[in-house]
Amino acid sequence: MNRKDLDRILKEAKDRIGPKRFAHNQRVAKTARDLALTHGLDPDRAYLAAILHDIAKTKDLDQLKALAQAYQVDWTPEFDRMPQIAHGFIGAQMARMDLGLEDEEILGAIAYHTTGREAMSQLEKLVYLADYIEPGRDFPGVDKARDLAKKDLDQAMVYALTRTLGFLLQEKIEIALDTVRAWNSYQRG
Repeated sequence: MNRKDLDRILKEAKDRIGPKRFAHNQRVAKTARDLALTHGLDPDRAYLAAILHDIAKTKDLDQLKALAQAYQVDWTPEFDRMPQIAHGFIGAQMARMDLGLEDEEILGAIAYHTTGREAMSQLEKLVYLADYIEPGRDFPGVDKARDLAKKDLDQAMVYALTRTLGFLLQEKIEIALDTVRAWNSYQRG
């Protein structure tokens, strides 16, 4: 991928998602780079996955469906019930089709940054956690998640998934099957 294509898609993303959401992407990317350095992973790959993680984020359901169609992402019944999880999968396809990105681990990190999934790669865990703990986040338990993420990605994932599931259950919000599978995989060891 060349820098010109990346700059173009980031400008388009910033225009679409707005400066506030794009600032979030930048904080997640910096957090991902820092975590990658801490855990011996490639900081450039972590940064790229994180800066692209919300490129398809929109609250407009019609626009989200149009993006899914344009980027050949099947709109599933789960997306109908939980449209907020679709943007990761659409964003991964945007990165593939618009940027020619073929790194399946980076694409997986973009696709599953909201839900997680069973058997996540280290990069997928890192981007999921970077999104969860970026400096703009302020919720009970975020400091503990930040500390755990610096020490052990798996322990941090268990903590983050447990907290997320607890919140979704308390609020009576449907839980994506990938999130349940991710949590279950940690319980099986």
